[in-house]
Amino acid sequence: MPLFLLVAACALLFVLAHADGAPLRARLACAAALGLAAGVQALTNAWDVPLLAGLLPLTALVSAWDGKRFAARAAGRAALGLAAAFAAALLAVAPLWTRAGGMPGIGWNQERLEGADILTVFGLFLFLALAWWLARVLGELAAKDVPLLPRTVLAAFLIALLLFLGIKSPLLFCALAVVLLLLAALFLARSPGLRLAAAFAAAAVFLILFAQRAYIYDYMNTVFKLFFEAWLLFSLSTAVLVFGSGSGHFGKWGVAPRAAFFLLLAAALFTSVTAARGALFIPGNPARQHSGPKPAPTLDGLAYLERAWPGEYRAVLWLRREVEGTPVILEAQGPSYQDFGRVSMLTGLPTVLGWDYHVKQRGNPDAEIETRRAAVKLIYANPSVGQVEGLLRQYHVGYVYVGRMERKTYPAAGLKKFETGKELFELAYENRDVRIYRVIGGDTQDVLLPARETLPAPAAAAATGDEPEELPSFLDSAAGDAVPFGGMREPRDGDVDQKGRLWIADFANNRIRLFDGNGGHLGGWGGRGNGTYGLREPCAVTIRGDDVYIADTWNGRIQGFALDGTWKAKAAGLYGPRGVAASPDGKLWVSDTGNNRVLVYGADLAEPRVIGQKGSAPGEFSAPVGIAAGPQGAIYVADTGNRRIQVFEPDGRFRAAWSFPGWRAPNEAHLEVDEDGTVYATDPVAQTLVAIDNSGKAVRTFDSDDAGEHFSRPTGVALDRKNRILYVINSGNNTVSKRKLAGEKR
Repeated sequence: MPLFLLVAACALLFVLAHADGAPLRARLACAAALGLAAGVQALTNAWDVPLLAGLLPLTALVSAWDGKRFAARAAGRAALGLAAAFAAALLAVAPLWTRAGGMPGIGWNQERLEGADILTVFGLFLFLALAWWLARVLGELAAKDVPLLPRTVLAAFLIALLLFLGIKSPLLFCALAVVLLLLAALFLARSPGLRLAAAFAAAAVFLILFAQRAYIYDYMNTVFKLFFEAWLLFSLSTAVLVFGSGSGHFGKWGVAPRAAFFLLLAAALFTSVTAARGALFIPGNPARQHSGPKPAPTLDGLAYLERAWPGEYRAVLWLRREVEGTPVILEAQGPSYQDFGRVSMLTGLPTVLGWDYHVKQRGNPDAEIETRRAAVKLIYANPSVGQVEGLLRQYHVGYVYVGRMERKTYPAAGLKKFETGKELFELAYENRDVRIYRVIGGDTQDVLLPARETLPAPAAAAATGDEPEELPSFLDSAAGDAVPFGGMREPRDGDVDQKGRLWIADFANNRIRLFDGNGGHLGGWGGRGNGTYGLREPCAVTIRGDDVYIADTWNGRIQGFALDGTWKAKAAGLYGPRGVAASPDGKLWVSDTGNNRVLVYGADLAEPRVIGQKGSAPGEFSAPVGIAAGPQGAIYVADTGNRRIQVFEPDGRFRAAWSFPGWRAPNEAHLEVDEDGTVYATDPVAQTLVAIDNSGKAVRTFDSDDAGEHFSRPTGVALDRKNRILYVINSGNNTVSKRKLAGEKR
């Protein structure tokens, strides 16, 4: 934010200098300052480059306009200043800009926010900008002696039109708002500062429009990064337009628009204040689970580490204090948005591979990412010193970090070589929880004596937010007085075993639940964590014979167990997997949602085959969620971002794509397939279950169970083929609905 404010301030100086006809030296100085600030901002966040590249010409355009026309002299001065700004930006960027990898993917997306969502996020700013515009228009009409009645009718019509478009057609609303604010910058703003502010407001609305129709790399990042930029542009522009001096400002508004402003402001402040209070002060918030006294709010990014993992906290402080330069530090590598990469992030030291999703976003090729991932795994897991030395030299590793994540991720036999391989590894630092080894002959300074620190005795419970794992426990029969399917929080998907028992991924409780056909609780396992029986927001479960496979979503893995809970296999390195299905030929199919692909595993969950990538062509995916296998082996994928179901042959070849226009992102729809090929697809937003025949035609829609109870955000669906019962799992009210299907027991 401070850099962006600097860019905005330099843009204003550029406009004022050119509008006032300042000396050439002053104009060039302002242009160079603007270019330098924009270049530094671009280096800080490459996602800002499109905005900055558009902001420089927009600033020059405003500078060349005197409020009525483009004067040749003013246009020439603005063009010269624009060239100087671009030159300064290139000079700032060129020496530091990295050119590895390629351009991020850019294309049209199918995922769009509803008008109500846009108004919820930006309603206050849009109201201020468009209210200023309307006040200026009405003021111009009044100055030209247009009667009050026509002005009132026009105002009512424009307000009604904008409200209608804002709710029903956000694309047209944004397009119209961009045009209106650009025209205001040219014809309604009477000073250079106001013209620039109106142009900033138009740019903010354009960013919203762009995110609705196109993406840069992926939809999620496009929305939150561009919306953040839009927020900053709106904050600056509306403050100047509405609360600065000049006609159309807040002091000249009537009672009704002022009342509307205060109501919107109160609504915005209400959510801000309550959200902050919930995050900081409400007991039971997962972010504040810890032992001992509640910590005071702080901006210290290491405070959590000191409470949760004091050994790692002391090791990080030692690295920051003692290590000179920027040698590469090796640490455990795993799925993004977890604790992997924490040492590099907390110290600023480079590592061999951090969060692979972010590395990929920056244009690095998949092959290089996979090569580095394999190298990190080999260095930690291989017990031979000689076989890993080449990789350590290749990636210029100076230090090897061995802490809690390394011990959880890699075998003890591989880690032992760092202690015994004295010819290559020298202990540089240790405490009870962490050891750091210097790679002898690597890019490090010599260490004569290792640093050793003692730590206080560990507290009774760590402040990690994790829970003790509940080991598998099962009952032969359920208690008769319990609420059917009770105790769940935001359940996602499930499956039925050969005994007619329903297994459910209990998302918010981080558990797998087992129920009988009447909803009696029979047991399960789990608890928030990443150990053998730990889970983090599991989203799906599938049964194949005597095996259970779980999409352990935010541990980024698939876990395989026997029906008695015995652990069997694991596949890691996924990004938010939300669907898993077992096919008749023994393969396991997984929707790797965050990576926009499908993976196919054998029974051992090793070396998957990859199908698809991000896109909308046949065989490509956008946020695939549910996945199901048909009785003849066909695979059905809920390609929710593309609003379709894709069908694949048992060997992975694309067969067909069926449109499902009801899905709106984000969407956690799941699928089930009956023996006759009927596909059942949940539609959580519409709160329905849709039956689709084997040609892709929707033949029936259900919104309630056999008892007439309506579904509540149904996400999961499971089929008991023997008893012909369809279970619909409701995330909205934590229940399971049952529908009896036609046909005899099989």
